[in-house]
Amino acid sequence: MDARGAPLDLAAQTGDRGLHRWLPGIVCVLWCCYSVNGFRGWWVPITLSDSDAGSGMRQVLFLGSATAVAGAVWMTGRSWETIRTHWRFALLAFWLALTMVYSEAPATTLKRSIVFACGAVATAGMMSLVRDPMRFVGRTLAFIPAAAAWVSLAWWLVLPPSITTNPARPGLAGVSNHPNTLAPVLSIGLVMSISLLPSTRIEHIARIMAALGCVIALTLTGSVTSLGFAAVGVSLLLALVLPTYWRALGVLLGLGTLSALLVAGVSSVSESMLNSVGRDSSLSGRDELWKQVSNRIGDAPIFGKGWGAFWVEGRGRELVSSWNPRQSHNAYLDVLLDLGLVGALVCLVTLGPAYWLAVKRWRFAPEARERRTAAGLLAVATGLLLVYALQQSFIGKVDSFAFFTVMLGSAALVATNDSRARERGAPDPAMRVRASG
Repeated sequence: MDARGAPLDLAAQTGDRGLHRWLPGIVCVLWCCYSVNGFRGWWVPITLSDSDAGSGMRQVLFLGSATAVAGAVWMTGRSWETIRTHWRFALLAFWLALTMVYSEAPATTLKRSIVFACGAVATAGMMSLVRDPMRFVGRTLAFIPAAAAWVSLAWWLVLPPSITTNPARPGLAGVSNHPNTLAPVLSIGLVMSISLLPSTRIEHIARIMAALGCVIALTLTGSVTSLGFAAVGVSLLLALVLPTYWRALGVLLGLGTLSALLVAGVSSVSESMLNSVGRDSSLSGRDELWKQVSNRIGDAPIFGKGWGAFWVEGRGRELVSSWNPRQSHNAYLDVLLDLGLVGALVCLVTLGPAYWLAVKRWRFAPEARERRTAAGLLAVATGLLLVYALQQSFIGKVDSFAFFTVMLGSAALVATNDSRARERGAPDPAMRVRASG
């Protein structure tokens, strides 16, 4: 506190040298390492297991991150500002915890609600600690996936297959335990690396190397869902940032491709594509799973069964006998299953405004770099919603890199919009001088 009882702004006193300036980067690296790698060492083979062995580590990681970031925010005197800016995260965290009242597994709901709340606190706090949230998010989501890509390729070239390939699923797993865990990280990294606007030659080379690593590693994973996600994301990004001529050419090519699909027959084309990558028209049994999950949603359509309460051990084999799923493999179905229509509306209120803010920053941000980053976030969000969410559950799961991206991007967009609004509403310093005189 200063002499007037106001909190000291350590950010203003220490500039970029204070520990609080390094804390967001440290937390992001730890979160990404956990979501992508689970802190698995290069000497540890990939093992097949249905157990949730990382739950204790997840709780320690997110609780520790939230405590450290919240403490740094309090020391800089920005606690109330952070709460006021990111109140929607608090709304969703409160609702997830409230579902414990009727949850089929109250203890599980409580634990997962606490983990989400810790993730929300840490994410909101990080955006208060960094000087430029959009720049921080753009670089984080471009270069951390690029590092995962190049390290995975190095492991793949040097280490035995037991370290980099899942025995149940061919394709590059690399630093992850499964290709489908690594692949969406690479898709996000590819889109965000292309969206960067370098100001130096070194940044330009780093962007090219990031995109190249993500492309090579993503191709080796063989993940059809993430490849489609990357195709949608990159196409939309180029449509947003390229000059009008190339944008129109891209639209014409897209319409031509769509027309060819309609003429040839969508079903026959999709069948050929799935067969070429070793999949069948049932999407590896997902069609039967979705049918069973949809029936369970009908049991509690308004409020759901409680956050994280449905997928207890062995529930997957109750629904389908051929495999043991631990999620619906569809983000929308899992939200409705856990939270019902009311919870889905709360999720929309929490995360939906960020999509509009991305459009707003892409259209009206004064700096080209910020417009490019907003375009990248918009492209990633669209790819996640239109492609990835139809095959994988990630909404609300803070230990998923996909949802980490959603939270980080949402918090950056909200923080930037709030900061710009305060700048526009600030009185003219010259007027204050004249008034005091």
